[in-house]
Amino acid sequence: MFWFPLGNVLRAFGAIPLDRSKPGSSVSQAIAGFNENEEFYFGLAPEGTRSKTPGWKSGFYRIAEGAGVPIILGFFDYKRKRLGVGPMMTLTGDREADLDVIRSFYSGTSGRWPEKTCPIVFTR
Repeated sequence: MFWFPLGNVLRAFGAIPLDRSKPGSSVSQAIAGFNENEEFYFGLAPEGTRSKTPGWKSGFYRIAEGAGVPIILGFFDYKRKRLGVGPMMTLTGDREADLDVIRSFYSGTSGRWPEKTCPIVFTR
């Protein structure tokens, strides 16, 4: 999301891109961001946009668990030309139950490339 011109806008609001050159460090970087800042907002897309995958990466869940913060669900519904923010959910620790809530929230939304939509399951 840090491409021009959106990257400039995000940086102006204090956003910082994760260092993706260090695999595995994103979760610890994000948790540190929550722990080191009184006010810290973190946004990411767990599904990705480049190609269809077997499921979602679990990093967002591990970040929320590790930092002890809730998750706020959001969406871009391309088919209906709408975007929004959903409920704030506190994780229960039961990954499957939490994923059921997430699946329910996203049912009925459609991305720009529906053929690339993957199931809401954790792949790692």
